[in-house]
Amino acid sequence: MGEMNKKRKIAILTSGGDAPGMNNVINAVYKTIKAINSEKQTNKNLSPEEKKPWELLLIKDGYQGILKKEIFEIDDHWKESIINSIKIGGTIIGSARFKSFEEEETRKKAKKILDDFGVGILIAVGGDGTFTGLQKLSELGIQCIGIPGTIDNDVISTDIAIGFDTALNSIVEAIDRVRDTSNSHSRISIIEVMGRHCGDLAIRAAVNCDLVATPGNPKIPEHELINIVKDLHHKQNLKSIVVLVTENLYDVKKLARNIEQELKVETRATVLGQIQRGGAPTAADRYLATMMGIFAAEQIEKKGNSSIIIALRGNQLEPLPIHVALSMSRPERVAAVSKILRLSGIFYRK
Repeated sequence: MGEMNKKRKIAILTSGGDAPGMNNVINAVYKTIKAINSEKQTNKNLSPEEKKPWELLLIKDGYQGILKKEIFEIDDHWKESIINSIKIGGTIIGSARFKSFEEEETRKKAKKILDDFGVGILIAVGGDGTFTGLQKLSELGIQCIGIPGTIDNDVISTDIAIGFDTALNSIVEAIDRVRDTSNSHSRISIIEVMGRHCGDLAIRAAVNCDLVATPGNPKIPEHELINIVKDLHHKQNLKSIVVLVTENLYDVKKLARNIEQELKVETRATVLGQIQRGGAPTAADRYLATMMGIFAAEQIEKKGNSSIIIALRGNQLEPLPIHVALSMSRPERVAAVSKILRLSGIFYRK
């Protein structure tokens, strides 16, 4: 083996949509590996082989960075970036969606490149798409560790994903601002939030709205949603009405026009978009990301560990085999949505 392969090497990447807290994971993994190496050097019971240090490498721009060989040792510049990144949103090593990674030939090239760099363990922060990539790499012989980081909170295997709390707080602040101006003009407001096929952001933020529509049950058809808004307007005499919906359910601008035409009440649509992704991570996300990063780094010293996903389940961190994590069923949110609808006197059933 060449000089590059003499040390045992771990690489970390961030993949898919960026999420506040990803930098905290990098910081925690880096510092934990340093601590592990230091502790091993002072342990007289370990053999020279066992004392060999781990080295952390950084991969830029997700899986795409492997193919581009953008794999870096941590020099003074990167050390400073890692240390100063804990209060910064996004990811200092970049992220990307890489469609070509679905192809077996691309993954084989990635495996060879990782081998050439001496990488035996790959840590990836992202969502289910990222974890599917890890599963495929693990089948080729790379030990993989996945850490859930996505504002949508659509990773089935974990109760909460890194970035979710920060995005949720950004949404709640935006709703409050929209409510202020809606009250001033006695308007109806439609707010669209992210989530893809998961309604968690909308459900958690909907407690200060009048109506919520999510991808799961109960999903409200557009004509019925308009009728509910009409009932809220006529029967409850609200000063303003704020409707929160998950993306991809409706054309919200068209929905606003239809409501305005039907009710003769000024109606506006607001798509929050990328503002939900940015911003410094909240204390909750910093803590979750740090603990998941520490937990992930600690797994590398455990004998016989196969490729895993780190999950928060019932307030405890667990290492789940990748194939188990990816085969879990999505939990239903019917009860939560029904109770939130009930706050506005709505007893909608599909």
